[in-house]
Amino acid sequence: MSVGLLANSLLEAIGLISPESDSVRTEFHFISCVFYAAIVLVVLFVWKHIQLADTDQFIARKIIARRAAAYGSDLAVDRVANIAEEMAVAAGIAAPTVYIWNEDRIVNALAVGSSEADAAIFVSRGAIDALTRDEMQVLLGYGMSQILNGDLSLNVRLASCVYAFKFAPRVANYFLAFPWQSKGFKRFEAMFYWLFICLWIGLALGLATYPQWLAVRLLHVSIGRQRQKLADASALQFSRNPGAQEGLFVKALVLGTAAHPSRLLEDLAHGCFAAPLPQRGLLRMHRPFEKRLLALNPSFDFTRIPELRREILQQIEARAVQSVENEALAGRAEQLRHPLSMVEKIGGFMPLLAALDDRAALPGALGAALDPRTLLIALLLDTRTEIRHQQLAAVRKRYGDESILVLAESMKVLRPLNASERTVALDSHLPALRLLSPAELERLAETLREFEALDDSIDIFEYAITRRALVFIRDLLKPRGPHGRRLLTDFVDELQLVFSVFARHSAPGTERAAYEKGMRRLSMGLERVYQPTAHWGRPLDAALEELEQLKPVAKELLLEGLQATLQFDQNEGAAERELLRVIAASLGYPVPR
Repeated sequence: MSVGLLANSLLEAIGLISPESDSVRTEFHFISCVFYAAIVLVVLFVWKHIQLADTDQFIARKIIARRAAAYGSDLAVDRVANIAEEMAVAAGIAAPTVYIWNEDRIVNALAVGSSEADAAIFVSRGAIDALTRDEMQVLLGYGMSQILNGDLSLNVRLASCVYAFKFAPRVANYFLAFPWQSKGFKRFEAMFYWLFICLWIGLALGLATYPQWLAVRLLHVSIGRQRQKLADASALQFSRNPGAQEGLFVKALVLGTAAHPSRLLEDLAHGCFAAPLPQRGLLRMHRPFEKRLLALNPSFDFTRIPELRREILQQIEARAVQSVENEALAGRAEQLRHPLSMVEKIGGFMPLLAALDDRAALPGALGAALDPRTLLIALLLDTRTEIRHQQLAAVRKRYGDESILVLAESMKVLRPLNASERTVALDSHLPALRLLSPAELERLAETLREFEALDDSIDIFEYAITRRALVFIRDLLKPRGPHGRRLLTDFVDELQLVFSVFARHSAPGTERAAYEKGMRRLSMGLERVYQPTAHWGRPLDAALEELEQLKPVAKELLLEGLQATLQFDQNEGAAERELLRVIAASLGYPVPR
């Protein structure tokens, strides 16, 4: 009652209503209830969003999971981490942090985070025990799809919205629950309170909140199904192995995907590979595996499911025995590793984590050749003597004289890499930046900006490495919020600059025509003035920071226009594709397919 009176007083004070008559007073009370309900929903949404700001660690505590790097010499966990690196390279993103979800005999995975910078994938222990290497690639590819397609920030906002709108129905369910746990005389006492008080409160609250529960459930199901279809297709694209995807679906169907009941998993179900809780009926969020299998293989024989179940369980038991033997024979570990991939050739993410975890805290100076700061700076050292001397002076100023010797060691690792391979190396080493303190991240960002300022004739690959690293660091320090609300017409000068820079790297003689084709794709009626510039690095940075304020549909249209420019000469170069990828990462929007 006091809350209603407080709401009424607030509404009177701001002049929304005037309670001078009975009819107006009725409207007054109704509006006050709506006002109060809106405040509660906003508070619940903000509360859950704050909790999910540190998403991976918060979820790890709730569902009992550990970071893969904390498992030490567990070969099965190492295999999952290495596969995650490989799939990240296939998707063209930085490898996410991998957590092992302590759920046996289920096959599931969950992708969380707010951006690529703090992305994490939780893999169930049952999936590690049951899946082959190829099938694990498909499962991790599902999470990579969500990271690449920008679903992570959507997942967090949707989970916060679901929590806010389902809070009152969950309270209603609490009142409606029959007190089975009581015994003896206390049961009769509890039944009395339930029958005459709790039941009616629950019914009233349930009837009042059921429409909002149904609405948010339909929204949850609609978004979840749509993103799942996209993730299935992307996982197949990354792995290029339909047989492995079919095997994954069969094992998930046989072993199940439902974990221990958790309201957090219910709210985050749209981020999971499959339903983390039992679902039935029309409001199930994830398509049944029978339909997913038929979409992949229309001739699949479901009568073989009992036979496949026996075979899968036998394989799991055999693999468990083999795992014990492998742990006992640690000297054979190298024989069990997958053939060297590009990620392993350039050092890999796991050695970085191991080296960093061995130290209690990172020193202010560049302390080891595996330090991610060292490798990132080494990637950007210029081949021209004059520029390199200026860069080394900037490093010495911030990190001390000993940092130069460490850089020399890092250059031995990176020396064989050409320009395009260096962008792959960047994706491999960016995840280790998550272990740096905010102060160290700020210092590294200042160093990279000074590198960019020293070189007026920066090439695409140097720009791509610098820009990707700066965006990654910025997202670690302060994750980006939702997309803006501005239109393309608000940024005419910035658009002309972006398209001019992009077209500048087309085939000789086609620059102006490529520029005009891309600008026409925007359908804005702009005057298409091609303005090439030699010193484009810092102006492009400033333009991209302004264009981050665009609405999602405007960002998609912008990237489609850049694709049209890229494809104009029918000769897509690695440099142009890398520039498009960096622009998309700067905008926080996936490249349209």
